[in-house]
Amino acid sequence: TSGIPTRRPNGMNRYGVILDSNVHGAVPVQPLVEAVEEIIDRIVRPVGRMLFQDRIGCEDDMDYYAFTISYDGTSASSTQSKDMELKEHRDASVVTLNINLNLPEEEYGGSDVFFRGYPAADGWSSSDFFAENSRDEDGGGTVSFSPGTAIIHLGAHRHGSLPITTAY
Repeated sequence: TSGIPTRRPNGMNRYGVILDSNVHGAVPVQPLVEAVEEIIDRIVRPVGRMLFQDRIGCEDDMDYYAFTISYDGTSASSTQSKDMELKEHRDASVVTLNINLNLPEEEYGGSDVFFRGYPAADGWSSSDFFAENSRDEDGGGTVSFSPGTAIIHLGAHRHGSLPITTAY
């Protein structure tokens, strides 16, 4: 290990780091924190406000909590149990950005992100955004989460990840 003191990124994951210089136990690597803030200011806030303008009020999205999560598809055969999936949950955020930072040559299988139905007052629902073959009976669906994929969604939208099935 690196010896950098860290704490769990959240109550559901055991492996990863918090990327915020204002949080105790975080990894305060200033260039990394600045890159995260730049992504939030230039991408997450404007896209979130555009996509979910009926759900985001004035300054609802000014705070952030950025962290990484590390999953391991080899733990089924190992003695040390590592995180292999993320159970269904809602985030404590107005908008969430998930990015798969794996490199293509790391070749993990599985870990698709699933969403439950999310009806809206104006008549559309989350099922409008899923391909016909990836929709669930409740109006949700599954998104392939391959390296480089980014997903932006409402934090209140119930979601999780399917287990990692293969690690080469």
